[in-house]
Amino acid sequence: PPRSTQSRSSAASDVYKRQEGEEGVDGEQADGEESESSDEEEEEKAEEGGQKTSKDAVSKEEKFLEMEREKLLAVDYGVYKRGLYVRLDVTGIKFKHYKALRPEIPLILARINPGEDQMGMMRVKLKKHRWYTNVLKTNDPLIMSIGWRRYQTLPIYALEDQNNRLRMVKYTPQHDFCLGVFYGNFVPQYTGVIGFQTIREGLAKFRVAATGSVLELNHSYNLVKKLKLVGEPLKVAKNTAFVKGMFNSELEVAKFEGASIKTVSGVRGQIKKAVKEGPPGTFRATFEDKILMSDIVFCRTWVNVQPERFYNPVLTVEPSRLMMTHWELRKRKGVENVQSYDSQYKEINREPKAFAPLMVPKNIQENLPFKSLEKLKGRTMLDKVLATERSIPTKALMSEQERVAYSLIQRLHTIRNERKRMKTAKESEKKATNEARNQGKKENYEKIARERKARKFSRKRVKVD
Repeated sequence: PPRSTQSRSSAASDVYKRQEGEEGVDGEQADGEESESSDEEEEEKAEEGGQKTSKDAVSKEEKFLEMEREKLLAVDYGVYKRGLYVRLDVTGIKFKHYKALRPEIPLILARINPGEDQMGMMRVKLKKHRWYTNVLKTNDPLIMSIGWRRYQTLPIYALEDQNNRLRMVKYTPQHDFCLGVFYGNFVPQYTGVIGFQTIREGLAKFRVAATGSVLELNHSYNLVKKLKLVGEPLKVAKNTAFVKGMFNSELEVAKFEGASIKTVSGVRGQIKKAVKEGPPGTFRATFEDKILMSDIVFCRTWVNVQPERFYNPVLTVEPSRLMMTHWELRKRKGVENVQSYDSQYKEINREPKAFAPLMVPKNIQENLPFKSLEKLKGRTMLDKVLATERSIPTKALMSEQERVAYSLIQRLHTIRNERKRMKTAKESEKKATNEARNQGKKENYEKIARERKARKFSRKRVKVD
């Protein structure tokens, strides 16, 4: 059986005492020799060379004993020099691990810094490797290699907003860093991190999934994800409306009193109190403007997300049982990835909405400028009457005599319209003829004026000659 630390220290102290005793005996003998040599100093002057040689031998022996004493003390305090054989006592090893040890594979003994044996949450800065083809998903198992340890965990990916809020994201960004929070052993800050989704041999793709470094260690982190609550108006009265379908009870409404809400059209509002009218969870809300019954009301909230405390060490001496990803589970069990109907993109066909005409009070119309009055000018009474008459199916309601009279009136209207058309055409033709005549008269007048001027100039020339 291995020797304990206490027995080892006691044995080392016994050796030390024994060496001290031997050294004391040697010292007494040396003192006796020195006294004898002092008494016979005058008689043995010729033997001084031999005495010097014996003193050198004694000093070498003392140095050797001092070195051996230092070695024993160093071993007693746990300091071993390179090249020494040591025996280790390892406790807590299972028999199956002992059987899996192979002598051809060397074991590496490493020292763990104080505090690295504690477990907790780690916040790391991660980036998906550019050569890794897949996108990493939140809560998918990932093998982390950090320092001397390699274990499988369930990371949650997040982004940090401007207000230091850790907002969970479903997938890692394509070409940017993100934060990862997972459960594992504490390590010093800025320690390198490498992530793998699988370590199987014979894989025909790049296996390094992510790289990064440790930023912070803590026992918990406040991670949140976005949640939208949807409701619809039950009753609208000016800037106040009753909204239903967003909550299921009055207690839920009481928790969200004072929360901000918003409609699809951009009208902001606030939750007031629950009302008994309508289904359970109906509440009264006030808005900046009057909303429509067709509006949809949203309430943006944040829900806390807790990372899973999953820690699965990856062993080298024996095959480890690793957690599979969602894709591997579906592939093994033959389950297809059924897409939700609500998650698919659909073509939206909206019917054109018919808005009521703009009604402006008379006192406001009186103060409007003339240009605005023209825009607000509606149909006259005669136009309204004619439009009403056109909409009535007259022939279906007439008698035989009324139909004869109505056909006669239609023929008279046709004759009148034809005469009007002929008159308009004759007037346009007459107008064109008059314009041509006037143009000809103008040209003829200019011609006569030129001839008169020429004759007048010729007469003046004859008189001069």
